[in-house]
Amino acid sequence: MRTRNRILFISILIILIGLLGGFSLIRHAHTPDFINLYFDSNLISLYIEPFFFILTTAEMVWLNPIRNYAIIRNQNHKILTKLIALIILNWLLLYTSLLLPFMFLNKPFFILGKINDGIFIVLIHIFIVLILSLLLIKVYESSNPYFLLFLVILIITTYHFSIEKRILLPLYSQFFDPLWRAKHHIYG
Repeated sequence: MRTRNRILFISILIILIGLLGGFSLIRHAHTPDFINLYFDSNLISLYIEPFFFILTTAEMVWLNPIRNYAIIRNQNHKILTKLIALIILNWLLLYTSLLLPFMFLNKPFFILGKINDGIFIVLIHIFIVLILSLLLIKVYESSNPYFLLFLVILIITTYHFSIEKRILLPLYSQFFDPLWRAKHHIYG
C-alpha cells in the first residue's frame, strides 16, 4: 500500500509541476508562440524535465528492494512491464499538464514559423524525453542509479543547448537566430 501512495504522490507532484511551469511560462511570455514559450525558454529543459527525471529515478529506487523477491518468484518481467507503463503514464501527465495552460489561451500554436517545423521540434523533444525516461528503468536493476540520472540530465541539457537552440529553432523561424535578433535589437 505504501508503494501505491508514493506512486500517487509522485503523479500528483508531476501534474502540479507541469501546471505551474506552464502557467509560469505563459505569464512571462513576450509572444504567444508555442515554440517561443516552451522551447526557447530554459525553464522546461533546465528545471522541469530534470525534476521529472529525479522523480522517476526516485520511483525506481523505491522499487529496487522488491527486485530480489520478483526475481525469485519469476515476476521480474511483469514488474518491468508495469514500470514501463508507469513511466509512460508519468510522461503523459507531465506533457498534458504543461500543454493545458497554453490551450486556455485559445491562440494558434505556431505563429512565428512553419507549422510542420514546429510540430517536428515538439515531437522530437518529447520523444527524446520519453526515450531518456525509459532509460531510467535501468535504475531498477542498478547498484549506482545516480550516475544514470546524471547522464540523462546531461543528455537533455546538451540536446537543448546544442541541437535545439542552435539548429532546430533557427530553422523554425529567423526570430530564434541570434544574429537576426542582435540586428533587430531583440534580447532575452
